[in-house]
Amino acid sequence: MPEHGVIEISQFAAELAAEPMRTAQARPLRIGLAGCGVVGSALVALVAKQAGRLRREHGIAPSFDRVLVRDAAKRRPVDLSRSRVTTGLTDFIGAASEVDVVVEAIGGIEPAASLARAALRGGVPFVTANKALVAAHGQELAALARESGAAFRFEAAVGGGVPIIRTLRDAFGGLTIRRIRGILNGTSNYVLSRMSVDDLPLDAALADARAHGYAEADATRDLDGRDAADKLAILAWLAFGADPARLEVRRQGILPDPARLIRTAAADGLTVRLVAECALGPDTITATVAPAALAPDSELGRTDGAGNRIVIETDEGGIYTLGGPGAGGMATASALLADVLDTVRGCR
Repeated sequence: MPEHGVIEISQFAAELAAEPMRTAQARPLRIGLAGCGVVGSALVALVAKQAGRLRREHGIAPSFDRVLVRDAAKRRPVDLSRSRVTTGLTDFIGAASEVDVVVEAIGGIEPAASLARAALRGGVPFVTANKALVAAHGQELAALARESGAAFRFEAAVGGGVPIIRTLRDAFGGLTIRRIRGILNGTSNYVLSRMSVDDLPLDAALADARAHGYAEADATRDLDGRDAADKLAILAWLAFGADPARLEVRRQGILPDPARLIRTAAADGLTVRLVAECALGPDTITATVAPAALAPDSELGRTDGAGNRIVIETDEGGIYTLGGPGAGGMATASALLADVLDTVRGCR
């Protein structure tokens, strides 16, 4: 029986981001933030909350010098009065050279891809929470980062507050990964949990997820499996070298009738989870996202609410499991901040 290691990650994964840098005087860190919705606002709030620690332990005084938004007049839960807020992508891109790091929390392919190219070509570190962007253009952006020497980091794109990206990148260099299996979408997991435990209909469970900040206004990509498929493609890239833009992921979401899936599984004493899996075979890489009926006390079956859990199987080191918050603005913001701190340390 292989050794089984379990690592639980707290909500504030940024607390464990890196070895502290202690300097006598904090230096300014100018952040350009693209997008100030749920995730962007959470990052602004987290940086404000952690300001003393960031100054004391990392020697930096972060500020959001430039912020790109869709509606400058919209009321937000954070103070942007000291930021130069713009709705113009061209203005924001033009000012990229005037900041120390660009953080993207817009979502979607464009204008995020244009912004990423502009920042990296200009030698400005680029940090993103955008799984669709990384899945579609990850290899291209990584190549631009190598050419310019600027950091390209995307911990927040997969797993929310679970540091799966840095784990695959930094901790498994000497091991052969055979399979990765897990729950990668906190929204669908929360919906399935509320429907099964509290007997809620889909609409009510989804409304509750939105009220808790676990679902966007349009959660279709979460429920039909596309969000998990993008994340799985990124993991297959890091684990197996697959081009995420060309990897074929067989996908089936929990729609159109998750209640039926729950009833069928419950009849056999099982619970339903949307499971993503990629595996390295002799000649190919297989990747699937689909609902699975699991034992309630199994590693993935007991992952409730908006949690994510990822199981990594290796040839030499056994099985490793990482778990933690997989949805919500603060979980994603903590991963963004961890990446920002890594850029401060000079990690590419």
